[in-house]
Amino acid sequence: MSKRVLITGGAPGLGRALLASSTGLLNTPGMTSYNASKVAVISLSETIRHELAPFGVRTTVVCPGPVRTDLRAGPTSPDPDLAELVDRTIQDSPRTAEQVAGRITDAADRGRFLVLTHPTDRRALCLERLLPRVADVQAARRWRRTAMKLTNQNPQESRRAA
Repeated sequence: MSKRVLITGGAPGLGRALLASSTGLLNTPGMTSYNASKVAVISLSETIRHELAPFGVRTTVVCPGPVRTDLRAGPTSPDPDLAELVDRTIQDSPRTAEQVAGRITDAADRGRFLVLTHPTDRRALCLERLLPRVADVQAARRWRRTAMKLTNQNPQESRRAA
C-alpha cells in the first residue's frame, strides 16, 4: 500500500494526518463499533508511519476528545439514549473545532505522531498504560454511572429489563 501512496501523491517531506479519536485509545464503554473503527485508524497510522518514514513522509494521527461542533453523535450508537448522552457531551465540550485545529497544526508542524488534544485524555492514557487495573476500575465506575443515567432517562427500558 505504501508504494501506491508514494506513486499517487506522497512526496518526500510531506505529512499526512489521519483523524481517529481518543476513544480509540481509551475504549469508552457503550461505543463499541465507533471505538473499533478508531482503533483501526490508529493501527493503520502506526503502520504507514513506519512504511513511509524512509521516503520522508511523516504521519500524524489525531485523537481528539469531545469537540463542540455542529455534528450530531446519533450514528455512533444504536441506543438513542446513549447517542443523546454522547451528543450532550460533545455540545458541552469546552473545546471548539478552532482550538483543536490549532493544536493539530502545531503538533503536525513539529512532526509529532500522536496528538491527544485534551489534557484529560492524555492523563487517562498515561493512567491506562501505567496502572491498567486502576484505569479499569475507573472505567467500570464511569460506565455504571452512565448506565444509571440511561436507565433513569428511559424508565420503560428498566421495567422491561426487570
